[in-house]
Amino acid sequence: MDWGFVTDRLATTFRKETWIGAHERRFVSETLYGMVPIGTQVTIVNQPYKWGWVDGELLIEVHPPLQEDTGQAPSLTDLTRLIVEATRANPLAIDWIGAERTWREARGIPTPVSVAGSRTASLDTAN
Repeated sequence: MDWGFVTDRLATTFRKETWIGAHERRFVSETLYGMVPIGTQVTIVNQPYKWGWVDGELLIEVHPPLQEDTGQAPSLTDLTRLIVEATRANPLAIDWIGAERTWREARGIPTPVSVAGSRTASLDTAN
C-alpha cells in the first residue's frame, strides 16, 4: 500500500469535495483503520497547525488543541506568524477572512487561504 498516495488523495478529496460530511469521513477513517495490521508502529504528531503548498496554492490546516495541552490557546498572532513564515519566499495575497475562519473552526482539514492568481512581484528592487 502506497500510504503517500492514499493520504495525498484523501487530502485532495477532503479539500475539494464540499459534500463530504461526518458520515463519509467516519467511513473513510474506519476503512483506513481496517487496512492497518494490528501491531503496526505509529507516531502521533502533535502539530495543531501547519501550512503547505499544493499547485501554487497556500493551504493551512488547524486542529483543536489536545486535551493534555493546558497551555495558551493559539492566537491570531500565531496565525499571522504561520502565514508570514509560509509566504516569506513566495509572497502572495491572502484571504485573511477565510484564514481567520479556518483558524477559529480548527476542523483539521487543509484549507486554501491564498487568493487565486495572486502571485506578487518580487520585492527585490536590486537590478
